[in-house]
Amino acid sequence: MITSAAKSAIHQVISVWETGSPTLRHGTISILADGAGFTGGSHQGTDAAGTIDRIVQTYIDSKGKYASEFSAFMDELESNLSTGLDPKNLAPWAVEFMALWRKAAAEDAWFCRAQDQVFDVSYWAPVAQQAESMKLILPVSWGICYDLAIQSGPAAIAKMRRLFSEAPPANYGDEKLWAAAMARARRKWLSEFTSPYAGDKGAKHTALVRSTVYRMDGWLDVIAKGNWQLSTPFPLRFRDKQITILG
Repeated sequence: MITSAAKSAIHQVISVWETGSPTLRHGTISILADGAGFTGGSHQGTDAAGTIDRIVQTYIDSKGKYASEFSAFMDELESNLSTGLDPKNLAPWAVEFMALWRKAAAEDAWFCRAQDQVFDVSYWAPVAQQAESMKLILPVSWGICYDLAIQSGPAAIAKMRRLFSEAPPANYGDEKLWAAAMARARRKWLSEFTSPYAGDKGAKHTALVRSTVYRMDGWLDVIAKGNWQLSTPFPLRFRDKQITILG
C-alpha cells in the first residue's frame, strides 16, 4: 500500500485529466458525445457505468440535505436514460438533475463525501488489490493503474497487461520498466481507439477518446523526470499547459 500523500497526489493528477484542475471539483457534471450519459464528480463517473447511480444512492442513504430531491431521479438513472440524450438538446429532467447535482456539491459536504466513498470502493479498492497482487510499490505505477480504472473500469488493467511483455515485480520483473510499458501500451490503445457506435455518434466518440492520449503523455513525462514517488510539488504536463501538483 502506498502512502496517503501519494494517493492524494494521484487523485489530484486524475482531477487534472478529468476537470482541468488539481482541486477536486465535485460539482462538475455534463453529457459528452461518448454515449456514457451523465459524466460527473471529481473523477467524472458516468451513468452508463453505474457510478452516478451509486453516488446518488449513497447520498440518499446518508439522508443528505437534498436526498428527497435526488430520489425523484432514480428511475431515470437506473434505466440509463441519460445515455440516449443529445448533449445539445437535453430533456428538461436532465437539466434539472444537473442543476441539483451542482447545488448539492456546493451546499452539502455529505454529497462530496458520497462521491469520495463511491470512487474509493468502486475504483481505488479494486486497483489496490491488483497493484498489491503484482507487488507494485511505486506511486507512479499505482497512478497509471488508477488512471486506467477511472477511464475504462478496473478490468482495463488486466486487458492492458496483455498488450505488452514486461513482467511486474510479482513475476520477477522490473517495476519501472513495467510501468513505462503500461503507459506506452495504454497510449497506443487510446490513439488507435475506434468507437463501437456508427455514424456521427461513433465519429465523435472516437475523436473524444483518442484526444485523451494526454493522460499517458503526462505520466510518461513524470517517469522521464524520475519522480517515481510523486513527491510534491511537481509539474504535470497537460495538453499544451503545465499544472503544478501541490499535494
